Amino acid sequence: MDKIRKAFSLIKTPAGRKKLKKAINDEIFKASFPLIGICGGRNFWKPRIIGIEPTNQCNLNCIMCPRRYWDEERNLLGDMSMGLFKDKILPFLNPSQTVHLYCLGEPLLGQHFFEMLSECKNKGCTVHFNTNGLLLKKYARKLVELGTDSITVSIDGIKSFKNIRGVEIDLIIDGIQELNLIKRQLNREYPIIHIEFVAMRQNISELPELVDVAYKLGIKAIGVVHAIIHSRQLIDQSLFMHIELANKYFNEAFLKAQKLGIRINLPPLKETVKFCHQPFEIIFINWNGDVRPCCGSTMNEEICIKLGNLEDFSLPEFWNSFQMRKLRIALLRGKHLPELCRKCPMRIYSLESHTWILKNG
Repeated sequence: MDKIRKAFSLIKTPAGRKKLKKAINDEIFKASFPLIGICGGRNFWKPRIIGIEPTNQCNLNCIMCPRRYWDEERNLLGDMSMGLFKDKILPFLNPSQTVHLYCLGEPLLGQHFFEMLSECKNKGCTVHFNTNGLLLKKYARKLVELGTDSITVSIDGIKSFKNIRGVEIDLIIDGIQELNLIKRQLNREYPIIHIEFVAMRQNISELPELVDVAYKLGIKAIGVVHAIIHSRQLIDQSLFMHIELANKYFNEAFLKAQKLGIRINLPPLKETVKFCHQPFEIIFINWNGDVRPCCGSTMNEEICIKLGNLEDFSLPEFWNSFQMRKLRIALLRGKHLPELCRKCPMRIYSLESHTWILKNG
């Protein structure tokens, strides 16, 4: 009865209906796994999430970013064309899907970002993107008016922020405050703003303070992620080298967040292998039309999994291609995984998995 009462209470508001819709979709998604296994990896439902990369260019040069260490000749920079987006992606979208309008670059630099955002919203999709926050103040009104659903802003510390990201944190805070101001002026609830914190030895002591900052900005959720180590100079930054220190500040931040009513997601500090659900619910399209089965395969051309290009096949063909079905079965059985999956830092939490990229660079 409690679940029924909760469902009826959610129906009363637009935000509640959105939460209820997501909860129902989550239950359907979980229940679909046995059927996908029985059907040889074929997923009869469309992907719940479409990852679209408006651009892979960026206006920052953060110390932990893979683009500092990749082969530039193999990882070309560019913007997705509207022709590719409208012809190959837009017809595939439907109102039940969430669009992640970002991948590796800063999406607000994308030449056609706002046109893509508008088209996705016209389709009825939920639209989310991650940003370094540098352009939020400039585009705050546009983001609110177009109906952006949620934005995750990267804030990796307070005092150490400039050393990590190369700019003053005040520029990012000003952007969030401008978004909040425009939302109040237009009486809008959206976009919901979240914070992502890339945790390292040099900034972990500032995590509790970041909880205070989030509270003052009206932000209700913080996601903490491990830094993926792409350079030998950064190995000592991994929290797996400083577990006792990390535990101390994780606990302090968690207790403070609990007191202030903020949800904080903390990553494991002991070796953990998680089941990867991405190939079952998401598909990524790079700016040039390359199609990938997961976020980990978009990071670096040398260690990627590429299904092909939209110039050659359609998204429905990729969604249940032989390679995609084979990957789903491998994940369900835990056998015959490709190298990227066997060592993936998003699937396996350990010092080895978070530094194995060094062996390829």
